[in-house]
Amino acid sequence: MRWRAKGNAEYARRAFERALEFLDLTMADLKHRSRLRELTRLREVLADSFWFEKRYGSTDESWRKHFQAFTHAAAVTRAR
Repeated sequence: MRWRAKGNAEYARRAFERALEFLDLTMADLKHRSRLRELTRLREVLADSFWFEKRYGSTDESWRKHFQAFTHAAAVTRAR
């Protein structure tokens, strides 16, 4: 989102591809099997938001809000 906001389409595309690769690797890991449905849904909506027609209505702000809780949890864990 940051690269797209800065007008750098190439870096935005690369970041998007890395995000998809990370999701694919996470889904392939058997220890995340119980979260497979959630991960595949995330991948679908992410791809729609960044590459397709945004039929799910995602915005940069909705993505920030979605991941804010995860960011906070990671910060709390690091602080321990």
